[in-house]
Order: sequence, then C-alpha cells, then structure tokens
Amino acid sequence: MAGFRGLLYTLAKLMGDYNAVKKGKVGKRVGRRVAGKATGKAMQEDPDQAPVVLANRREQHRANMDLTLQGIKRLAETGS
Repeated sequence: MAGFRGLLYTLAKLMGDYNAVKKGKVGKRVGRRVAGKATGKAMQEDPDQAPVVLANRREQHRANMDLTLQGIKRLAETGS
C-alpha cells in the first residue's frame, strides 16, 4: 500500500509541475518547494526548534494569503 501511495504522490507532483509550466508559474512552484524542504531540514536538525520553525512558516503563509486577498479585492473593486 505504501508503494501505491508513493506513486500517487509522485504523479500528483508531476501533474503540479506540468500545470506550473503550462501557466508560467514555475518560479513560484520552485520557491515553495525549496522553502518546504528547508523547513523540513531545519526541523530535523533541531527538533526542539520545530514549533518556532513552523510558526515562522505559518506566518509567512498567512502574509502571502493576505497579499493575495488584497489583490483579489483590488481587482473586484476596479472591475478588472
């Protein structure tokens, strides 16, 4: 079962990569993947700091979501 799950994760990753290329968003996808790997590595190297590392990533994610919502709001208000 674990092998099948790994296959599904690999297929999902490849499909996401394909969509990123198709939409011209490869840079964002690569950046997110690097950030995720760095977070995992930091937590493995110092497990005691894992809550701090996760809190920082959560805050970065929240800030990015806020920027996205501001952009959507601006587009909705201008009618573009």
